[in-house]
Amino acid sequence: MIVLPTINYKNITLLLTDFIRNEFRKSGFEKAVLGLSGGIDSAVVTVLAAKALGPENVTGILMPYKSSSRSSIEDAMKIVEMTEVNHKIVEITEAVNSIESFNMVQNNRLKAVTLGNVVAKVRMSTLVDFSSSEKALVLGA
Repeated sequence: MIVLPTINYKNITLLLTDFIRNEFRKSGFEKAVLGLSGGIDSAVVTVLAAKALGPENVTGILMPYKSSSRSSIEDAMKIVEMTEVNHKIVEITEAVNSIESFNMVQNNRLKAVTLGNVVAKVRMSTLVDFSSSEKALVLGA
């Protein structure tokens, strides 16, 4: 039988929030922006950022694409409500479709991969653009 180590979640949370706070202090930023997908990674980062910087200094950006599930948007909004961080919803379907219209890949499997890459790049560009306008640092998992 494998015995797993006991994890002290309070200590880990303190360690991570102190790290985030110190890195922001060193970088000269007070605000954070992050992509909020409704998944576990973005939820954890949102909670830690809100604890480290204060919810008023954190903005979660929801960036649904036409294939995004309703439940992931609902889950993301639950995190917003729970943490009281700021949020914005930026629908990216039109931007992705515009870029994707230039896709010359003929293989359907590869076409799906390139679409996924375009979606990720549009989301990152959205975060970077928002961070520049708000003098915030992009935070991610």
